[in-house]
Amino acid sequence: MDQLQDKRRSNCTVHQKEWLVGKHGRKSANECVKCGKCEEVCPQHIKIRDELEKVAAELLG
Repeated sequence: MDQLQDKRRSNCTVHQKEWLVGKHGRKSANECVKCGKCEEVCPQHIKIRDELEKVAAELLG
């Protein structure tokens, strides 16, 4: 049973690394194509495209 738990822990560690480092398809703020799909589904009605533009300008100059 200990080997199974070790394997699960190992898989969890790998998954966390991929999540944090691998981006899982995420992009930087400056890579937004301004399609608006995110704003269509945002329950807080945030102007995400505008906010990403501000973030990109602030962080990337």
